[in-house]
Amino acid sequence: MKEKLQKFFEKFTIKKKIVIACIPFLLISYIILFLSVTLIMYYQMKNMVFEQTKQNIREKTRLINQKLDNYDKITTNYLYYTSDVQTYLNLNQNDMTPDELEDWKRTITSYTNSLLTDNNPEIEKVKLFNKYGNLYINSTIYANTLELTRKHAKSIHEIAQNCHGKIVIKKNPEQSQMLTIARTVHIPTLDASNEEIGFLLLDISKSALKKQLAIQENEDAMYILLVDDEGEILVNASSRTDEECLRILSRNKDNSYIINRKNLAYGGCQIISILNQSVLFADVYKLFKLEVGIMIISVLIILGAIIYSGNIISGQVSRFINKLNQTQEINQNAYMRVDSKDEFQDLAKVYNNMLARIDKLIHTVYIKELLIKDAQLESLQAQINPHFLYNTLDCVNSLVDMGEKESVKKVVTSLASIMRMSIKGNTFISVREDISYIEQYVFIQRMRFQNKILFLIEVPESMYLYYIPKLTIQPLVENAVLHGVANLKETGMIGIFGSEDENNIYISIKDNGFGMPEEIIKAFDKLEDFKGNNKSHIGIFNIQKKLQILYGSDYGLTIEPVRPHGTCVTICIPKSLEPYKKGEIKENFDCRR
Repeated sequence: MKEKLQKFFEKFTIKKKIVIACIPFLLISYIILFLSVTLIMYYQMKNMVFEQTKQNIREKTRLINQKLDNYDKITTNYLYYTSDVQTYLNLNQNDMTPDELEDWKRTITSYTNSLLTDNNPEIEKVKLFNKYGNLYINSTIYANTLELTRKHAKSIHEIAQNCHGKIVIKKNPEQSQMLTIARTVHIPTLDASNEEIGFLLLDISKSALKKQLAIQENEDAMYILLVDDEGEILVNASSRTDEECLRILSRNKDNSYIINRKNLAYGGCQIISILNQSVLFADVYKLFKLEVGIMIISVLIILGAIIYSGNIISGQVSRFINKLNQTQEINQNAYMRVDSKDEFQDLAKVYNNMLARIDKLIHTVYIKELLIKDAQLESLQAQINPHFLYNTLDCVNSLVDMGEKESVKKVVTSLASIMRMSIKGNTFISVREDISYIEQYVFIQRMRFQNKILFLIEVPESMYLYYIPKLTIQPLVENAVLHGVANLKETGMIGIFGSEDENNIYISIKDNGFGMPEEIIKAFDKLEDFKGNNKSHIGIFNIQKKLQILYGSDYGLTIEPVRPHGTCVTICIPKSLEPYKKGEIKENFDCRR
């Protein structure tokens, strides 16, 4: 049966085969469209639910901040704008008679009662310490709890001091259903020493804040907490216990919960929402699973039809592709034979003729191109060497004029060392060798300019084994000297820095000179057109061209200005632990820094 169908299909043109094969693909397209719509609806519903929850937490944060703002305002009015309270904060009870003390207590109590009754029913107690540590409490407190009050006040006082007069919120150790709001009181004058003159504690009911945090919908899916700066739960407006909520916050390894945090404006506190995804998106998951199930069944049915029809059509295509993969080595096995009478036979004839032509040209064009690259590289190398020698000899001449015989001897010795390295026939040298080369050059320049120029070389030793083109770094250093810092009135500075990533090495030459003209920087895309008008920077252009011949246009130099003045030239080349050989083609990699 299979053979009969195959012969039947071979009689048709590719056009007809494609038409026949497209029928199941049309069905798949419909399925994909249907599935896409389902996915879009799923994610829209999920995002809508998620956005609602985010809006919910933002609203809760706003309400709590509003509530805390109110506490801040009323306590500010109580502490700073009530003259009798201000006076009390500066009085020592030990200096008062019992009658005076009672009069002050009644006075403070009258103001405190207004604080308690002004739309703040959740405030249970007011505890006020003056600068002498005297304690005022608006309601009865038992002797056995007084010491606990002072201990709690001392611990929270240290925290409040760091908030510089802003309110802080902490648990109340005396009553589990209460919270403590605290703030320090300072001298209310701008030119004073900001001396602390008192300390206020408000005991408030958790129910007020819990009411603000409570949600009406999705109680099983969303848990809202008020947490202090130490991660301790102050208010829990969820159906979970504090221990369960803390366990979720610390062990959400499977990401089954979505945790959002919003910082409050006071006391380093946070509003934390915990979203149980399995509960929140339960209905959405059910709809999606149903739709996916229908899609999977439909796809499996159609997939069988596609595989059967596709095998018949793709047989010839696969054979052709296999032959194409063999063209890396052109031989008799790479040529194709097609017995069918359709367009594949014509394609095979064209393909075979193409292979014959490629086989003929590969030994001419390909090899010729490699030889041209080697010739260009050698030419550029020859351009750089005289340029360097001229400037070095100029340096020696200057030292002779100054009568520095010993210095001339040292410079000539360094020059000899440089020339020995320069005339070596190898085109590539290691970074270690090039750094030694640069050190000799730097010595010569320091002698020439009488230590007016400071040099810094920071190249990690991990880069020393990599190979780079000879005379790549030195012309850039020379350019920085002659065109960057040589004419500076102040001390010139030149730094050579090395770095690397996974595929490439980078060598940067930075100076604090006058900076490179903008037209030179822009000319890097038109090297040959611009070179003739910029003889002073020919070394940089030659290096750019040399590197692009070796590695391709993705590598080479980048030039950036240094603020406030100066220039940074960076070399980017691929890592290589072996020197370049004649006729070798380097693969191009993206040079991304």
